[in-house]
Amino acid sequence: MLLILLQTVSISAKHDTISQSLNNITDTLSVIVHNTNPQKIMDVELEFSNFWIGLISLAIGVLGVWFGWLAYRFSKKTANNVVRMTAENQMALFADMVRHLYRNLVCTLTMTRIQSNLKNHDFYPSEEHLLKLKMLPEDTIHLDKYNDNTEIYRVLHELKLLFRNYDTEVDVCLLHYKNTNFRYDELIKDLSTLLYKPFYLMKRIADIESEIYKYEKKKKCGFIKRFLIKKGRINIIVPDQIKNISEIIISEHFAKLTENLKPETYKKWWKNYQYLDYINQKELPLYHLARGFDVLKDKIQNEEKDYTISFDWLISELNTNMTHSVKDKYRTEDVFALLRDKQAFENYVSVIDKKNYRFTEFISYALSLDVAIEMSKIRFIKT
Repeated sequence: MLLILLQTVSISAKHDTISQSLNNITDTLSVIVHNTNPQKIMDVELEFSNFWIGLISLAIGVLGVWFGWLAYRFSKKTANNVVRMTAENQMALFADMVRHLYRNLVCTLTMTRIQSNLKNHDFYPSEEHLLKLKMLPEDTIHLDKYNDNTEIYRVLHELKLLFRNYDTEVDVCLLHYKNTNFRYDELIKDLSTLLYKPFYLMKRIADIESEIYKYEKKKKCGFIKRFLIKKGRINIIVPDQIKNISEIIISEHFAKLTENLKPETYKKWWKNYQYLDYINQKELPLYHLARGFDVLKDKIQNEEKDYTISFDWLISELNTNMTHSVKDKYRTEDVFALLRDKQAFENYVSVIDKKNYRFTEFISYALSLDVAIEMSKIRFIKT
């Protein structure tokens, strides 16, 4: 009986302990519920601390977007500032290529004339004269500028390959010149190739310049204008690149002429002058020069133009290109007086005295005079 009583008391004590524990848990839960009771903001139950956390996160996100945009603008501006080549600089390099190609033509013509007079392979031009003909396209054509335009990138790459081929042809010509095992007629073929290329490459440069000009102009247009250009409603007027080429050639001609009109220099070359209608030759190797010029002339004729050169423009170019030493001794009229003094230059002066004359008419006179000057400078070495 006593044992039963003790068990009853023990059970009762355990029951009280459990009840007390449940009461404690209930009180604790009540406190938690009270503390986490959400406040109503704009009729929406929202914990106040969570609201501020969300607001701060939103502000940080907006600031992140803002600073990201600023970083993008800064990086773009930096990229534009450090770009390797601008369109203007590339066009300037093209102009210098045209000048260089004209000088190459004069040098090659001079070597051809000397070689034709020799009619053998006993001598060859000094390496420096041939190596200076190289165009070095890696330094002058920058493909990376137009990575975003497939068509311009393609034609620039093609031009780069043409210049590389031209440089290879220069190397081959020099190799054949120095090797006495090659016959004279094989040398003439090498020179024929080098005579054809300058005018041909000038025409290719003019084509690419037109495409670059249109692309750069279109980039500066607004969305609507670009759309109208694409639909053919608006045409971009492109500067006459062939006219630019003709002016570069004539400017280069008179630059060299004025440099060589000093009395001490003039005596060395004037007897070499011999007029030859270079652009209408039918025999090798000059026939290939005529072929090259036909490529340029065809573009002129397709556009129904033959550029007229005015005497006033010529005088202006002559004054611009005269060195100070020549200007100190001669007026512009005196320069022409020097040419008029020699009967050999009668046909050259007669063209200039027309006051207005065509580029296609003048080019042979310019080449004839430039070759005469260059003959005093080209040095041949015995093989």
